[in-house]
Amino acid sequence: MVKYVGMFAVARLTAGVVLAIVPKSYFHRPTVLSTFAELALVVASLYVGLVAVNRVEAAVFED
Repeated sequence: MVKYVGMFAVARLTAGVVLAIVPKSYFHRPTVLSTFAELALVVASLYVGLVAVNRVEAAVFED
């Protein structure tokens, strides 16, 4: 359970950083490209969160 909470926390942080860099008007246009960009942001953020949590878990439980 803690693993998934950590994953979503890192994903939210990653999405926040990307949205701080990319102009907000780009994501709020009603186009297909904008929809795919938002979906790609969600997927990429979740992937970064998963990788980060897995690396922390591997470091903690390293033999």
